[in-house]
Amino acid sequence: MYYKQPSHIRKLVELVIMFGGLILLDRFVFAPELLYHPLQPFLLLLVLFAVRYGVYYGAAGFFIVLAYRMLSYMTGGGDIFLLFYDPNQSMPILLELISTILVGLFSSSFRERYDSQQFVKDELQEDNEEMRRTLEQLNRTQKTLKQKVLESDYSLQRIYQIGLALDHDRPELIRSEAMSLFAGMLKAERLALYHMDSSGRALRLSKQRGEKGSFPQSILLGEGNDPFSRAAQSGEITIRTVYDPPNSPGLTAPVVVDGNVVEILAVDDPDIETIRPHDLHILGLVLAWMGTRLSKAGKYMEREEQPKRHTGTSMYQMLYFEEIVQQEEEKNADGLHPYSVVTLNVPTGADFSVVELDLVLAPLVREVDRIGYDSTSGRLSILLPGTSSENAVLVEQRIWDTLGRKGVLHESS
Repeated sequence: MYYKQPSHIRKLVELVIMFGGLILLDRFVFAPELLYHPLQPFLLLLVLFAVRYGVYYGAAGFFIVLAYRMLSYMTGGGDIFLLFYDPNQSMPILLELISTILVGLFSSSFRERYDSQQFVKDELQEDNEEMRRTLEQLNRTQKTLKQKVLESDYSLQRIYQIGLALDHDRPELIRSEAMSLFAGMLKAERLALYHMDSSGRALRLSKQRGEKGSFPQSILLGEGNDPFSRAAQSGEITIRTVYDPPNSPGLTAPVVVDGNVVEILAVDDPDIETIRPHDLHILGLVLAWMGTRLSKAGKYMEREEQPKRHTGTSMYQMLYFEEIVQQEEEKNADGLHPYSVVTLNVPTGADFSVVELDLVLAPLVREVDRIGYDSTSGRLSILLPGTSSENAVLVEQRIWDTLGRKGVLHESS
C-alpha cells in the first residue's frame, strides 16, 4: 500500500519546505553548491517526490529547482541563455527533467493500477459483506421457519389432543375438560365458565377455578360497556380495556352454537404478554369445537334422560333426581359451586296432573334448575345451582305463593 495524502495543500507545503530547506542549505551552509554535487541531492529529492506524489508534484519540484538554477546562475554572473545551450549546464537539467517525468509516470501508473485494484477489492468486500448479511438473514429466516413448522406440528398435535379431551357425551365432562385446557393454554389460575340463560340477558356461573368469590354467581348483561356484554354481542374473544370496570376479567371468550352464544369463558388473570395471535386462533378453534360437542352432548343427554322424567314433563323421577343432587354435591367439593335444594309437599290427592304441575313450575325456575317429583308421596324438590340458602328461602316462598294462586293444594314439608 502506497502513502496517501488526500490534502493538496499539505503536499504543496511539504514540497516547498523540502526544496526550500535544501536551497537554504545550498546557499548558506555548503561552500560548494549542491546543484553540482556528484550525489545530485536535488535530483534525488525530485525522484522521491515523483515517486511519492506522482508526475504532477514531481514536475512542480522540477520547476522549483529550475528556477533556483536560473537564479543561482544569474547571481553568479552567468548568461541565462548559456544555461540552456551549454551542454555542461543543460545536461543536469535534462537529466532531472527526464528522471522526474519517467519516475512520475511510473508512480502515477502504479498508483492508478493500485487504485483500480483497491476499488475492485472494496467492491468485493462490499459484496462479501452483503453476502454475509444475506446469509445471516437466510439463517434467521430458516430458524424462524423451522420454529414455525415445529409450532405448527405442536399446534396440530395439541388440537388433536384437545379434540380427544372434549370428546365426551356429557356436557359436564366437556366443561370440566375445557376448564383444564383453558387454564393450561392461558396460564391462568382464576377462570370461570358462565351459561347463557334462554332470555339472553343473564349469565349463570356453571364452573369456576380459583379462590372462592372470585366470580359472581350471576351477571346481568348490559349495553356493551363491559367485556361480558361485548363478548355476548359480537361472539368474539374480548380483552379488557382501560375503559372497562376495574373488576372485569382480563379475557372473555364466547362459546357459539348455531350463531348463538351459549357459554362465556371468563379468565381473570391471563398472561397477556405471552399470548400471541396464534394462541388466540387456537383458543377460538377450541371454543368452536367445545360448542359443537356441547350441542351434540346436550341432544344426547336429552334423549338419554327422557326416560328418567315424568312423561311429557321436564320433572325428574325422584330416584334420578337424587342422583343429580349427588353429582352437584361432588361438584361442590371444593366449595366453589354452592347449591340449594327446596322441598315442598304436594298431597297426592290434589286435583291436578303432573303435566299441569310442570306447566305451573316452568316459569318459576331457571334453565339450569332441576325439578324432581315423587307422585306417590307428593314430594316436590327443586335443585338450585349457584343459589345460597338465604336466596333459596325466597325462591321457596315464591313457588309456594304461586302454587296457592293456581289452586294447587299443598302443605309445607
